[in-house]
Amino acid sequence: TTGHGSVWYIDNMIITPNHTGVVEINEETIPLKVIGNSTRDQVKIAYDVRSAGKYELVIYDMMGRSVHKEEFTAPGGASEHTVTGLHMAAGMYCIKMGNENNYGAVKTIVQ
Repeated sequence: TTGHGSVWYIDNMIITPNHTGVVEINEETIPLKVIGNSTRDQVKIAYDVRSAGKYELVIYDMMGRSVHKEEFTAPGGASEHTVTGLHMAAGMYCIKMGNENNYGAVKTIVQ
């Protein structure tokens, strides 16, 4: 590219009618947050789902390994869920909660 003042010249640019990015996301995001301090044995989350049903909750370490996985029935609307019996090492973790229609994710630190 070369420019003179406010004029720009672009060389070797190909414009195509095909989309190369994400056009639309069909899934809804679940608002998800950690309540209080996470410990090695317990994590408490708050969430707000539109519809009641079965949801999967997975906790990943920062290497992407699943360290805990469970399924639970969530009521519609705002609620809380406590995960116990974890035995996690100190570090940062990613918590993902979702079903086939929507999901949410949040990070937490265990000290």
